[in-house]
Amino acid sequence: MIFSSMLMIQHFSFHSTLMLNLTEFQNVKAWAGNNCLKLNLSKTKEIIFKRPRVQYFHMPPAVDDIEQLDCCKLLGVIFQSNFKMDSYIEFILSQCAQRMYLLKLLRHQGLPDAQLSLVAYAVIISRLLYALPAWGGFLSIELVNRIDVFYDVCSVLGIFSVV
Repeated sequence: MIFSSMLMIQHFSFHSTLMLNLTEFQNVKAWAGNNCLKLNLSKTKEIIFKRPRVQYFHMPPAVDDIEQLDCCKLLGVIFQSNFKMDSYIEFILSQCAQRMYLLKLLRHQGLPDAQLSLVAYAVIISRLLYALPAWGGFLSIELVNRIDVFYDVCSVLGIFSVV
């Protein structure tokens, strides 16, 4: 069986991170070998999380030519190496704007307001709340305000009026 792995390591210093990366990756490869699994190196990616305002950061070299990423999507949530959620909120709000267009079409087709509101909660609010405990603490005031503006627009259009 072939599998891909995900290894997340916090950045401490250049040398400790490099040694930790090598050691942990060797442990993952040994575990795979002991369990009759083959590690798929083409799908294995590396992301190193660092503090948002760090002044000096030296990216350690890639382990076994594994691609290093600045952001990655895990279970539908986009995580950035600097712990900001800008990419994810941009992605979610663009999805929700597309779904708003769908709701406008449904309203134009004659869907009653009660059912329209239920559909809105199913396709918009559920998307905004998905995995909120995992990423909600990393939101900046600007991102919270963008979400609030989107919600206000939905309220003005009467999408969340019933329920």
